Amino acid sequence: MGSLFQVFKNAITHVFQGVQGSYAFSLLGKAFIRLRTAVMNPFQRVVRRIQQLFNANIITSKLVAPINAKVRKILSGEAKSPEDYFTVGRFWISRMLVYFLILAGCAAVFIYFNWIASPVSDTTATENVTTTVYYDYDDVDLGEYTGKANIRAANGNVVYTGDISAGVCTGNGTLWTQDGILVYEGAFENNNFNGNGTLYYPGGTPQYTGEFKENQFSGSGVLYFADKVVEYEGNFENGSYQGEGVLYNEDGTMIYEGEFQSGTFHGQGTSYYDTGIKKYEGQFYMGREQGTGILYAPSGREVFEGVFARDDIQYEALLGQSLEDAMNMFKETPVIYYSESATSFLFEKAQVILKTDCLIEMRKSDTSSDSNSEWYVPDDDGETLAETEDSQVETEETKSTADTQDGTTQTTDPTASWTTEQKKKEEQQKILDSLPVNHRYEVYYYLSTDKWQTAEDLDLSAITITAVTSYRSELNTDFLKDLTMTPENGAADVQECVAIEKVRLSVPTAFSSISYELTTQNKLYVKVGGINLAEAIYEEVYEENNVRYRLCYQMDTPDQLMFFTVENN
Repeated sequence: MGSLFQVFKNAITHVFQGVQGSYAFSLLGKAFIRLRTAVMNPFQRVVRRIQQLFNANIITSKLVAPINAKVRKILSGEAKSPEDYFTVGRFWISRMLVYFLILAGCAAVFIYFNWIASPVSDTTATENVTTTVYYDYDDVDLGEYTGKANIRAANGNVVYTGDISAGVCTGNGTLWTQDGILVYEGAFENNNFNGNGTLYYPGGTPQYTGEFKENQFSGSGVLYFADKVVEYEGNFENGSYQGEGVLYNEDGTMIYEGEFQSGTFHGQGTSYYDTGIKKYEGQFYMGREQGTGILYAPSGREVFEGVFARDDIQYEALLGQSLEDAMNMFKETPVIYYSESATSFLFEKAQVILKTDCLIEMRKSDTSSDSNSEWYVPDDDGETLAETEDSQVETEETKSTADTQDGTTQTTDPTASWTTEQKKKEEQQKILDSLPVNHRYEVYYYLSTDKWQTAEDLDLSAITITAVTSYRSELNTDFLKDLTMTPENGAADVQECVAIEKVRLSVPTAFSSISYELTTQNKLYVKVGGINLAEAIYEEVYEENNVRYRLCYQMDTPDQLMFFTVENN
């Protein structure tokens, strides 16, 4: 019947094709829709009655009522005859007790699945028993309806069940696709997701639970990966992370907590390594570490506290700072490399080298000194220490030492036994006896103020940083791409030799033409000499705001950045 009216309607439409959009055509179309509805409504009522006859809830309610009456009758009475008991062998069991236990078991199952167990989500559309009102999506009468209803798609499947206001989805409801896949359940307003609700993946797991505004995540909510692991928890605006929130990776490990703007880290926050250990804490700008903050090593130890830019330490901000300020920023004891003409301080955990305006000279000491000022230097015959681990006398096990008058070193460990202490003394003495020289030296710093100071009395505030070098494997130099580049061939100095030495730990053949000699003189001081000045380092030089940027490459691989130096112009 419906198809006959459809054919007739199509024919009339073809006849009035020339006047399509006119008032007569519109009026005629509406008349046929109303006629079709009037003819089909009786058949739809019959179908609904048949559905009600086979409705599980209605059938259950009819069966449960007499059972409840029987149970109440049994529970209210007393056992008066043998018929009130079940017999099991020699035992008589009260029928009332059995029925009571069955009823209690049913109640326990009901309580568990309704209040304790997690609800089982159904991802396919079903006939909703909350209402028997159905409308097709293109039904004219739907525009005048207010209340609860089921709306069917063109294929007859229910795609929406819930509140309707003047034909528009407004209130609480559930949305499915035409194929019966659950899409959304929650609050609606003017056919849009608006208010609290849950959006689902096609597989049926929640994608987002929280507040919506005009179909977008807006307000407080939780975003999930497809495997139900939380991806983000916090505030949203226009579908993006905004305000306070916490971001996780697919393993469920927190990778950031703090402020967001337009979906990126922005404001005050904390980022984490994939292991969950804190990586950076401080200010962010549009997804990058920028502003004041603290950098942490993968072990969780503080590395640097100061100013950041472009996801890295702002090296330009270190220029002109005093060594005292730098020592407070870098949370480690530097190794000092020096020659007759230059001095650099290596902060190995931060992978940063600071060039300073002071010089270093060593002088023999006639007085006893502590182990930190003990030096192993060439003797009168020119012999020196071999570059081995044995040349570094002070190890983690001999940090606490005391020098004797004859040059031996006694290790003090109040928690160790006498035997252990004696054994350590003997081993230490063997090392000292094997060294070519055992002189005590004092280090002197020559400052730019034409003053000499010992290491013990050194005024760190009088030493200025003149250049900064970083040999990190991931250096961001994109900010220089719009500046004019000048290629140069630069000679190696102490600063470059230290950077090359560290680069060679990961690239052993790096700068193979550059040669120099390193002499380890104690735990904190290394002398640099024999630098081959005949070979050069290829550099790309940029200048901006009185700052000079030198990007250093190997001659044979000018496309692979090895280290990066910032200095005053």
